[in-house]
Amino acid sequence: MYDHAEEYGIDRNKIAVGGDSAGANLTAAIAVKDRDQGMNKVALQILIYPCVSFFTKGVRLNNEEANGFVIADEQKQTIDRILSAGSPSEDQEDEPILAMFGDLYFDDRGDAESPYASPMLADSKGLPRALCVSAEFDRLRFQTESYGKKLNEAGVSVKTIRYQGCVHAFFDRLGFVPQAEDLCIEITNAIKTM
Repeated sequence: MYDHAEEYGIDRNKIAVGGDSAGANLTAAIAVKDRDQGMNKVALQILIYPCVSFFTKGVRLNNEEANGFVIADEQKQTIDRILSAGSPSEDQEDEPILAMFGDLYFDDRGDAESPYASPMLADSKGLPRALCVSAEFDRLRFQTESYGKKLNEAGVSVKTIRYQGCVHAFFDRLGFVPQAEDLCIEITNAIKTM
């Protein structure tokens, strides 16, 4: 697109990349790689409930937030492992969450330490403007909001939104969940103001 901007009738200085969940991980990785290679072709990254780290390192929250999910005792053992994916663990600080997802994602567990796999581990200075979107009842909320704070602290212009009452993948429920429609408006506004 960048090299053929005139052909497509677009402004090569206003290219946005975006995705949700794993697609948001790829989006963040593209933004980091674009910056690292000095291309600076990405003007906006749209990160909808991304997994930005396969580690708990750098994910900041207080104990009240970490324990904000109430699970019935009879269901706790069954779903606690899934709910803990992507959130800090008191007993396994900086332990990769590879046991559940990483073995399917990486040939070598060491690859999870790459800033292109775990953008939270990258230097955030010089990254493009970002829209970071989290869902209240999504464990990736902690990663998303920590990443938004990290970008902000590095001087990146970032807007972080937490959608109340929503779970992971709520954006797929456009037409059924009003928050999904609001997110479409937020994305449109972010693109319009590039």
